[in-house]
Amino acid sequence: MLDTRPFMPPAVLEVADLSESFADFFPPLATVALAVGARWRDSAGLEVERRPDSAASPGRLRRYAWRVEAIASGDSGLKLGERLVDRGALAWDDSLGPLAWSREVSIETQLRPRPREAVRSLVTQRTSVRRITPGGSCR
Repeated sequence: MLDTRPFMPPAVLEVADLSESFADFFPPLATVALAVGARWRDSAGLEVERRPDSAASPGRLRRYAWRVEAIASGDSGLKLGERLVDRGALAWDDSLGPLAWSREVSIETQLRPRPREAVRSLVTQRTSVRRITPGGSCR
């Protein structure tokens, strides 16, 4: 039996299935409740830390920080190496949910076609999100 499927370009698949796109926008969270000062880590290398709470908002404001670092090295004749660092911070209000988060993702790639030649590129994306509460305004 032949299994045939229509070809879908990756850009079209991203529009059809936005789950991966949202993963780049929303902050990663621990799957368990964390006490202040506690850390949680998953098998993919995501580490989430609960920072001290803040009383700056009407309710309690929980603060979290996360970091993920992944290193990949190619085994081709080009000796390609890649390092990804994703780090950020999140402020969570018990009654409203996420109030604000900032995230910085950096990808560094090194290509060594020959022993004495190297090409290095670094791309950094910064995202900053703040919830606008009713009665608030855009700035």
